[in-house]
Amino acid sequence: MANQQLLDYVKEQRAAGAKKEDIVGALSGQGWKAHEIEEAFALAAGGVVSVPTALPGGGALLGEAWRLFLSKSTLLLGISTVPALLSLVASMGSGYLQTYQQTAALSFPSPVSFFYIAGFVTGLLAVVIISLWTQVALLYAVKDAGENIGFAEAFKRGGRKIWAYLWVTFLVGFITMGGLFLAVIPGILFTGWFCLSVFILIAEDERGMRALLKSRAYVQGQWWAVLWRLLFVSLIAFVVGFAAGFVGSFLPYGELVANFAFSLFLTPVTLCYLYRLYSHVRASRAGLVFAPTGGQKATFIAIGAAGLLIIPLVLLTLSSVVFTGLSSARMKAQSARNTADIRMLQVSLELYKDANGNYPASLEELVPEYTSTLPDEYTYSSDGVTTYELCPGSPPVLDQCVSSQ
Repeated sequence: MANQQLLDYVKEQRAAGAKKEDIVGALSGQGWKAHEIEEAFALAAGGVVSVPTALPGGGALLGEAWRLFLSKSTLLLGISTVPALLSLVASMGSGYLQTYQQTAALSFPSPVSFFYIAGFVTGLLAVVIISLWTQVALLYAVKDAGENIGFAEAFKRGGRKIWAYLWVTFLVGFITMGGLFLAVIPGILFTGWFCLSVFILIAEDERGMRALLKSRAYVQGQWWAVLWRLLFVSLIAFVVGFAAGFVGSFLPYGELVANFAFSLFLTPVTLCYLYRLYSHVRASRAGLVFAPTGGQKATFIAIGAAGLLIIPLVLLTLSSVVFTGLSSARMKAQSARNTADIRMLQVSLELYKDANGNYPASLEELVPEYTSTLPDEYTYSSDGVTTYELCPGSPPVLDQCVSSQ
């Protein structure tokens, strides 16, 4: 809350002819909060500070979202069909490729396998770009619902913001990830702070870190209210998705159809819900003075960089653990195989001696009468009469060597 010292400072600066943005910048640099500064300006002007309006509950927001969806259902479903069909085709294509590789017994590397890999990578990139474009087009279809824009216009407007959208989602993702890995709780905090960033990008054209910091400014003071509304719609999406998948598992191609329907309907409805949440949060902070400092930007960029660096470290650690586990398992399996092979050879050697009165000069003399095949890479030495030594491996694994009794 603005105190007398802050109020007096604002009055003195305004009386001296200082610009509002200069005063805001100076106060922000001293650590004053945006809502405290705005309150001081309102009081200095003799106005009344408005009390933020309460956000509607999750059920009320869902009702608003459903009505918004119905008002533009044809456009929203038309746009949502694009990624839903891509997902369906990708699932079917992946299954077809796997079946083809198995039936054709494709080996890697081969010209055919390289052809399919190149096609898969190209298709994956196309799916990613088209999906991003579709998400931005959906945002514009929801934001500009009152303008009655069409399918082509939504994609036209969305095409101008694909890379800005990708950058904002990249920043949100890595800053949140950095917070989660560094101390968990900050990551949860960042999830609530930055959840409105893409809507601020589309509706207010605030890009990059400005979109994130403005989302944070909107959410401050009502973080719990925003977070539980996010959890509410996430729970609804989970329950609907689980139910659709469960029912689909009993039908032919049911899972594919369920995933298609889930993506087709739930994505735009959820987007409408989040947009209505953004609209209410923004309205509750009417008159907000937004003046992010360089220090704020630098702090969150540093956290995002930490999140970016943590990914390869985590992957490296996981790969090291997996490699170590696989190596250990491989060594144990090889040891067990050596033991079995040695026992088989010992039996064959004893059978040979019983029949011939001596051990063979080489293991090849055991084939085919005493054994059908010989294991690979075994070292054998014998005096051809009463003694022998048998070791697996090349070089020999000495601790698994055996000799005649």
